[in-house]
This record gives sequence, structure tokens and C-alpha cells, in this order.
Amino acid sequence: MKMFHAKRRICVGMTVLLVLCTMLGGCGGHKASKDADGFEESVELNEHGDSIYRKEFGTYTVLDGWVESETHSTDEQFFYVKDGHDDDASPDNISINEGTNRYGKDEYMEFKDAIMAQLLAQMGNQNAQLNGSGTYTANEDPMIMFEIIEEDGTVTRQYYIIGDYRYCLVHLTNYSGDEEADRAAEIMADGFVWRE
Repeated sequence: MKMFHAKRRICVGMTVLLVLCTMLGGCGGHKASKDADGFEESVELNEHGDSIYRKEFGTYTVLDGWVESETHSTDEQFFYVKDGHDDDASPDNISINEGTNRYGKDEYMEFKDAIMAQLLAQMGNQNAQLNGSGTYTANEDPMIMFEIIEEDGTVTRQYYIIGDYRYCLVHLTNYSGDEEADRAAEIMADGFVWRE
């Protein structure tokens, strides 16, 4: 189900994207670690060789050939790159993190409007294109996607999976134009399941 569509020529910079994220509040086999509350994070391989990550906020799938970047990941935000590209100057990358907001799960249109307003308010004069669309995840959670295409061809996609007064953001930066990066982000976002 399509919730909305928006298109506009705007300016985009990495600073704007980082400010937005801030304002909104390689594996093989199995490994696990416990946090202070006793929750056990884990990663396991599925039958296709993809990694299933279980984090405190939810579970998601990372495409085979993509690994968690120990260099760039933090306790709150996890980054994924193609295996062997963690030290590249500008690797295609996907991050995932949870945030909170003032919107209930059924208020996804209001949430979408708030994000769009923030994006537009923070843009400058450089030429870039902003597109937006919406759907539902495989788990039937509302999902809003913003796509930003810069003049140099860099594509940024932000997938917001909406929960009650919280969201999960899957953020893709695709410098190379590699369709596998697009597919990896889509799989991560579409298959996301909240931890209850």
C-alpha cells in the first residue's frame, strides 16, 4: 500500500543527514554477548548464508557478503559494509538504529510529515532530488522511505520502520551505484522485527 509520494529538488549534505539522525532521538557461525540487563545479542547464519542479527531493539537480516563494521559501529548504531571494504575511503554502507518520537504506530502519516519538514528545513541550495514513499514491512509495520539523489550520483535511502513512539532507521549510503547495496538495505528494512 502506497502511503504517499513526494519529489522535490533540494540540497543534501552528510551534515544534514547526521543532524537529522541526531534530532530524531563479519560473522561466521554464531556469536553472542550480554548487556547489563542480561539480554543476549546474537548473530546466526540462515540457510542462504545471510546473517540474522538479534539486537536489543529488534531482529534483522544482513545479506551474505556484508559484515558489521567494528570500526564504525557504536553501542547504539550498527554499520554494515561489504566484506573487505571497511577501510575504504567511501564504502557503500548501511546503518541501523532505534530512536524514539512522539507518534503512535497509527500516526505514521504525521511522523512522515514531521520528517519531511525537517529534511526540507535543513536543506541548502545544492541540487539534489528527494523522493518519498511508504509501504509495510513483511511484519506489517508501517515503513516510510526517503531517497536522496545527489548531483554526484550518491544515493541515500532512509527506511523508517514505525513502532509505538519509536522507530527503527535503516540508513543506506550508496556511493558506487551497486544494486547489491540497495538490495541489502531493502532486505534489512523489510525483514525487521521489533523485540517485544
